[in-house]
Amino acid sequence: MVASGVVDYSASEGTYALPPEHAAFLTRGATPANLAVFAQYIPLLGAVEDDVAACFRAGGGVPYARFERFHAVMAEDSGPTVLPVLKSHILPLVPGPLKGSRFLAGCARSACVQRSRAEQQHAGRKRTGHDRFPTRTSRQLV
Repeated sequence: MVASGVVDYSASEGTYALPPEHAAFLTRGATPANLAVFAQYIPLLGAVEDDVAACFRAGGGVPYARFERFHAVMAEDSGPTVLPVLKSHILPLVPGPLKGSRFLAGCARSACVQRSRAEQQHAGRKRTGHDRFPTRTSRQLV
């Protein structure tokens, strides 16, 4: 990282530093321009490269379960962009009025379900959520 100029190294102090102009694109605080989040897709897809090649030879598809970190990467990718506009821009796309109890299926570690449930509980309503892949998350949904 030092040789490529991404990170600075101070030999006199023995320290490494990420210059601010690089941090602007490589840290969680760089949302939505955080390139590091998108870079996580490369090893995610690389981990199933042999499976994809086999599918080209024999047909079929790569099982969802083979994408080990999908939910973690997706949560980090969509969290800063989807959650802030969930109520104002996404839920209004659902046909019909959003009254009382509604069912909302989610992924990305169920962050959308949890955000929506918290907002509904604050308003005195109950929201039920379901995660298709509960073994992928450590969070319990109500």
